[in-house]
Amino acid sequence: MSQKLLFYILLFISLVGFSQAGHAQIQVSASQLESIFAAGSSFNFSDGISPNTVDLGKDGGPNVYDFSGVNFSAYETANNYLISSIPNLASRFPGNAVTFGSSPQTIENNPVFILGPDSMIQVGVASVVGNPDFTISHMVPSEIISIFPVIYGHSFNCSFQEYDTSFYSNWSVKEANYTPTRTYSVNADGYGTIKVGGYQFDCLKIQNGDASIIYLTNAGLMFVVGISNSLVDTGMVNPQYMRLMLSHALAGVNDKISVPEQYSLSQNYPNPFNPSTTINFSLPERTNVVLSVYNQLGEKVAVLFNGDSGAGMHNVSWNASKFASGVYFYELKTEKFNSVKKLILMK
Repeated sequence: MSQKLLFYILLFISLVGFSQAGHAQIQVSASQLESIFAAGSSFNFSDGISPNTVDLGKDGGPNVYDFSGVNFSAYETANNYLISSIPNLASRFPGNAVTFGSSPQTIENNPVFILGPDSMIQVGVASVVGNPDFTISHMVPSEIISIFPVIYGHSFNCSFQEYDTSFYSNWSVKEANYTPTRTYSVNADGYGTIKVGGYQFDCLKIQNGDASIIYLTNAGLMFVVGISNSLVDTGMVNPQYMRLMLSHALAGVNDKISVPEQYSLSQNYPNPFNPSTTINFSLPERTNVVLSVYNQLGEKVAVLFNGDSGAGMHNVSWNASKFASGVYFYELKTEKFNSVKKLILMK
């Protein structure tokens, strides 16, 4: 596992959210984060082949963060391990801490963290690969890197110190270094829909004080863009790196999630129907949706859905057992799209 991957992970896990009023429908819980980082599981990652510039999008929301034009390298796999299962590290960190690598013998400069139900802390960084020596860092005190759920609209300041110890191949101490207190801020300052790597999900946009932007979903996928030390967090930037990370369940190269490219309202099925039918519609972005049914006089007789809905394919059922046979009309209305179709109830 490369040192570069460590950097990406550290950027990711240095984020936080607190519950508040507002767009809380987009949030990430500890259990959802476990789909990537739980001990005994694995996750996949792929590097973006950088174009000259990419558009980070805007703060606030809802926004569409469109990275569908970025090409990616072939997926690689990292495995998550309990520290207690790795010789030479087991006595140096809490046994319930987790780190990762391609194998227990190839842990190289990777974070050591503890993921709990309401928080995530980093206790250090570890290596077992001597090239030419091993390095272990301890965070003092343990760095609180997230409070769950992660929700749009909050910032988090984090301060911690590091003690680095380098070892020879026989694990005798080569040198020890102290890093002064480092303080940075993390801001969950955007939300909306991300399109990346053939996938499309609701996401939070996280501004990280370590010069990165993190797009975090509640579906086991995250995307990191390095932005250098300029900390420009909106609009067009020349990225230093890009990395897509996702749970093993999502990451088959041939297992892509269909990404609706436009709004659409499908014909209900079955039609005619008695007494229930299903209506499908597609959204290319998160938006407010109203799905209503009207009679032949233009009177609204039912509201099947009224609220905020994420990008993707959706379906709503209508049970018309209390309505008379006849011709009805159903309408899908959003801020940018309106469509009406006819359905027939035949009892």
